[in-house]
Amino acid sequence: MVNGVSVTVIAAIPSFGPLLAGLDLTNIVITADAMHTQTGHAKQILAQGGDYILMVKANRPSLLRQLKDLPWNQIPLGARTTGTGHGRGEIRRIKMCGVHPGLPFPRAVQAVQVNAAAPAKP
Repeated sequence: MVNGVSVTVIAAIPSFGPLLAGLDLTNIVITADAMHTQTGHAKQILAQGGDYILMVKANRPSLLRQLKDLPWNQIPLGARTTGTGHGRGEIRRIKMCGVHPGLPFPRAVQAVQVNAAAPAKP
């Protein structure tokens, strides 16, 4: 939902730009799922003064590969949380790092890795 307007999944990608058009995004962070990890969407957010946090999944295979190749095993754990979601217990481990220059996405400077797993059964 953006500005009180609900967007269906089918219309979400072409609706993204018009929904944000004309908004002052200064000091605003736009978060969106992997469907919106589009170069054009990121450029629009940046052009309007905002920042973004976008998920990267298999719909961006080259970008996903580059992110997976970051030295995650050398990066200390930033946070560990436990909770219940989707009717089951879950442990989340979070790491953050700066990204290599030349990552093929507009002004991407940090990557966040979130691993979620069910706790081991006793």
